[in-house]
Amino acid sequence: MAATTDLHDPARWKVSLLPLPKRQRAARPSGFCGGYVVGESEGFGWRGKPCWWPQGLAAPIALEGQKSLHVRHASGRVIPGYWTRASSGHGGAVGWRLQGGELYAQVLHPQQGWQWTAALGAGGDSFAGYGLPKAAKGEKAVERALFWKADGDLIVLPTSVPGAEALAEMTDGHFVVGRQGLTGAHRAALWPADGSGVTILGDNAAISQAYGVGDGEQVGVRWTRRGGGAVLWRGSADSRVDLNPKGFDTSVAHACGGGFQVGSVTRRAETASGTGSMFSRAALWAGTAGSYLDLQALLPEPWNASYAVAMDVSDGYLRIAGTAMQVVVEHELTKREMHLLGAQGAVSWEIRLT
Repeated sequence: MAATTDLHDPARWKVSLLPLPKRQRAARPSGFCGGYVVGESEGFGWRGKPCWWPQGLAAPIALEGQKSLHVRHASGRVIPGYWTRASSGHGGAVGWRLQGGELYAQVLHPQQGWQWTAALGAGGDSFAGYGLPKAAKGEKAVERALFWKADGDLIVLPTSVPGAEALAEMTDGHFVVGRQGLTGAHRAALWPADGSGVTILGDNAAISQAYGVGDGEQVGVRWTRRGGGAVLWRGSADSRVDLNPKGFDTSVAHACGGGFQVGSVTRRAETASGTGSMFSRAALWAGTAGSYLDLQALLPEPWNASYAVAMDVSDGYLRIAGTAMQVVVEHELTKREMHLLGAQGAVSWEIRLT
């Protein structure tokens, strides 16, 4: 973090609500490509459509021959994603690369050996995700964490326990993060991109998952009986730093880089009726719980909730992408309290670091 930058000065921040594509009602960012926000928009049928916002204008992301596409955590100049089939819901991994101002698709799904694959994160011109291999007769297939090198070569990432399930969420081209183990009992994991080993970041006292990696750091969430808490690691389980600020029930960190971490916090995890609260607040940290900065406070009305999912540190700027929400409360502070989503849009926060 640059010493000359006062992150707590609202006047230094530029906040932009990004326009929706035509005939779309909502949008959810998931990353950056070439410094521009990437995500999905939704129409009235709630069917996602990949898009990005070069120069602040919404533009579609497409793949010839595929109508049902999804994009995930983009970074640098690459966008990860996958297509789905109407019959099974599963499909194949695909990536897009930004070259000369244009996006070029690259099919990552192997021609043989896999029932389905999906790319969930990208960085360093590489991709990370997971897939289900085809099993031999009499054997059970389990989901495997995957890494695609810049040339498209696929590496199946190892697990510390033979036959364990694994999923890769994000890569910076050098390392890959995700989780290992059965759903509901999984632990955050870190792999070198060459697939030479695996480090379990999560401890045995809690369920955990890593979502972001960059500049020697990994971030994610750790679930205990008290709820989920944002976590920062630096390559090992014993390096864990809990980021959950004092006074908040739950939090999660989704991305990191340049000494910063972004995600969201929720002051009260449940409503008076016992249902989950929708009043999350986009958050920025600089390595400690005490460094928490409330990005939600920078949003104008009527946006009363938000979360941040991606960040980009380049050209002397810190850029953060997330979702702004208008949450409507019915029967507040009663046993019938309900939170409803009135509106949802893509938002970016930007500040000069020097």
